[in-house]
Amino acid sequence: MKAQRKDMCNQLLERYYAEGEAFLQRITTGDESWVHTTIQNVKPNLWSIGTKLVQVQESSRLRRVRRDKDSILQQDNARPHTSRQTQDVLRQLELTALQHPAYSPDLAPFDYYLFPQLKQYLKGHHYDNDEEVIADVRRCSQMAPWTVVRILR
Repeated sequence: MKAQRKDMCNQLLERYYAEGEAFLQRITTGDESWVHTTIQNVKPNLWSIGTKLVQVQESSRLRRVRRDKDSILQQDNARPHTSRQTQDVLRQLELTALQHPAYSPDLAPFDYYLFPQLKQYLKGHHYDNDEEVIADVRRCSQMAPWTVVRILR
C-alpha cells in the first residue's frame, strides 16, 4: 500500500510541476451522506428509493462538475464512487478522476477534517425540506474551527 501511495503522490506532483497552481484549482471534491426529510403522502420503498437515490446523487454531482470542462474530480474509494454505474457516468461525461490512495488525510483533508464534523453535526436532526438541510450545512460550516477554515483557503 505504501508503494501505491508513493506512486500516486509522484503522479500528482508531476502534474503539479507541469501545470502549476492551475492544476490544484481545477480539482473538485465532495462527499455524500444520508439526510432524512419528511415527504408527505408517499409510501416509502426504501430499497428502491435508496438504490435510485445513490445513482441520481452521483450522476447529478458529476454533471455539475462537468459544467466546468477543466474540472478534475477527486473522490475517495467509497463504493458509490467506484461502482460500475459511476465509472460509466464518468466516461460518458468525459470527466477526469484523480487516483486516490486510501487513508490519505494529507491528500484529501476534507475527508478527515470537514466532512466528519459536518456529518456529526447533522446526525439525529430531522428536516422537512432540502432548504432546511442546506441552511443547517451553512450554519455548520460557519462554526468550523480555524484549522478547517485554513484548509478551505
